[in-house]
Amino acid sequence: MNIHIEKITVSRDGPLAEDFELGCGELNLIYGQNESGKSYIVESLIESLFRTGGRGVQDWPLRPWDTRARVEVSGIDDEPVSFTSKGKEKLESRWQDPDNPLPNDLARLLVVKEGATWLDGTGETGHGVGIDVLRNFLLGQKLLDGVQDRVSKTLQKASIVDGEPQGNQTGEIKDQTTLKGKLAKLDALVEECDQKSSEGRLVTLEAEKKQLRDSQTQLVEAKRHKAFLLSSSVAEKQDSLNKLASDTQIGILTQKIQSCRKKQRDVEKEFEAIPQLEGQVEDHEYLVQAVRNYENYTRVIPKSPQGGDARWQLPAAILCILGMIITGLLGLKVLVVALGIGAAVFVGWHMFTPRGEVDLSPDVNHDLEKLEKEYQQRFGEPVADLSSLQAKTKKINDLAAGAKARIDNFQQTRVEVSEEEDEISNTLADLTGQQVDRNGWDNSIDSLTMSRSDMVQEIKKVERSLAALAIPEDQYLAEDPGHVWDAPGFAEIEQELATIEEAIEDDEAQARELRRSVTNASGIEDDSNWETLLEGLRQKRDGVAKEYHTLTAQVMAKILIHRVISELREDENNRIRRTLADNSIAQCLQYFSRGYVGFNLTDDENLEVVDHDGNTFPVSSLSSGAREQVFLSLRVGFASRALENRAGFLLLDDAFQHSDWEQRQHMVTQCLSLVKMGWQVFYFTMDDHLRDLFREKGKSLGERFKTKELTRRYAG
Repeated sequence: MNIHIEKITVSRDGPLAEDFELGCGELNLIYGQNESGKSYIVESLIESLFRTGGRGVQDWPLRPWDTRARVEVSGIDDEPVSFTSKGKEKLESRWQDPDNPLPNDLARLLVVKEGATWLDGTGETGHGVGIDVLRNFLLGQKLLDGVQDRVSKTLQKASIVDGEPQGNQTGEIKDQTTLKGKLAKLDALVEECDQKSSEGRLVTLEAEKKQLRDSQTQLVEAKRHKAFLLSSSVAEKQDSLNKLASDTQIGILTQKIQSCRKKQRDVEKEFEAIPQLEGQVEDHEYLVQAVRNYENYTRVIPKSPQGGDARWQLPAAILCILGMIITGLLGLKVLVVALGIGAAVFVGWHMFTPRGEVDLSPDVNHDLEKLEKEYQQRFGEPVADLSSLQAKTKKINDLAAGAKARIDNFQQTRVEVSEEEDEISNTLADLTGQQVDRNGWDNSIDSLTMSRSDMVQEIKKVERSLAALAIPEDQYLAEDPGHVWDAPGFAEIEQELATIEEAIEDDEAQARELRRSVTNASGIEDDSNWETLLEGLRQKRDGVAKEYHTLTAQVMAKILIHRVISELREDENNRIRRTLADNSIAQCLQYFSRGYVGFNLTDDENLEVVDHDGNTFPVSSLSSGAREQVFLSLRVGFASRALENRAGFLLLDDAFQHSDWEQRQHMVTQCLSLVKMGWQVFYFTMDDHLRDLFREKGKSLGERFKTKELTRRYAG
């Protein structure tokens, strides 16, 4: 006899706008838009018909609604049985066959909640069926689960390596590890107490410490004497440095050399122009004399003696001018002024002396021609008359004066350069102790600089050595102590002393700490004698050892039990594979899917489907619609097997919402085929397309097709 739902009554609450009542047919369509109460009705049915929590049941993630529903089910007893959402009696508890009880997770097969058709209980929605549920459905027994429930998750994952349990540090493994560590500490403490004897060791360490202290004192005295010697060396070298030319002296001398060389270059450069300048002065002197001669040659000499003879004044003036030039070159400025005044007097006398007219003699004409010829050769132009000759003289006068000034400056600078060279050479001779000519100036300066730099570096080197000793000046030791300062040896002694002092301190601390440790471990008062403390420690150790061995034996026993169960699980998996290969399960798959003829369970417990050619495909890699077909066939096959090959009912909450439109046509057709096989189908949807498909296909069932449309409580 098939198990069918005859009537459903759900009181209005939550999003349900009005009381829901349905006299059920073979195919039942419940349509409602979002927030119209469709999910509320589905969850009311689940709470009424099935266990939703408790031992051995995977909890349903139902919303906290206060559902009030009644469901009448036929096929269990002779008369329909009513189940309510508040009642404790559920479909599983009313099953009458004690030899073949309904599985705890029957609801996972008969209900597809919100499109969750998967068989993976760890899926995103948590509404599927996992491998443990398959074992329950296909094998119908809980023996191994009952045994394994007594083995914690920690021990199920643990193993035994070299006679010791190994696993995550939680639960019993953590307790066993803690006891093991505690026992190891107690064993180590007992051994330390048996072996420890620090008195003799301390005596030896103290003797070594005294010997090292004596050696340290000797080296400190040698270090103080070394500091005295270095300080004396610094003073001696500083005195030698003070006798050398200072940086200031060397700098001033270097500047003088640079200045002197610049003047020398100026003199050398000006020397090249001196011949030209002397020529300009000579041209000017020539013109002055030429003007005078021209005047003498062309003037009229008085015929009468009243005017006197004025021919001698001009030669006198010329002599004065020549004297001016010579004394000027010699730098005799007073004579230059006196001769200039005399030349001016003679020229004036000559110009204002009355003359008579005379005829030029042939000799005068000859002298005049000679003057004009020489002028032509010197300046490249003829003499026009006296005025042009005077104009030429005036024109070259400033040029000759500048040339003379440059010649004077040249002579003065040359004298200064000579004096400065002598001064520099004499200074370098005083500083170096030997004569130095101008070619050796640079080498002498470099030698002075290098000598001073070398001495400064020597002083700094000694000062660094002195600073490294870090000895205050008032602790310098002038007397030789008879020991040589040895820095590495002193460092080695200090290291050895530190090691020994640390060892002494550690030994004393260890003795105190050992007593405290024994006191804490034994639980005996600290003021007890050492023998009493040791006896208490050994008793404590024996108690922990007994507890550790007992727990270790229990842990290892459970690990071995789990290992045996795991082997039995493998036998179960083989039985599951054989069940999946059963024709009834394969026929359901062939009936609901297109192209797949059977199932396969892999070694890692993954479900696969097999096509006509023997090819296998992981169910997880199939499309959404194909997976729905596969899982629906499994649900029907497993549920039928659980119901002793009787037809039951399926509650499908939008189970086909992931399928494409062509796939939906096929799935709706399969629902009608289920009805023909004796199954009762309830399909809840808010999809207009699926609603229309069911209405169209359901017409062929006549009165056996029931439909109900829900209204929304809240519009908007």
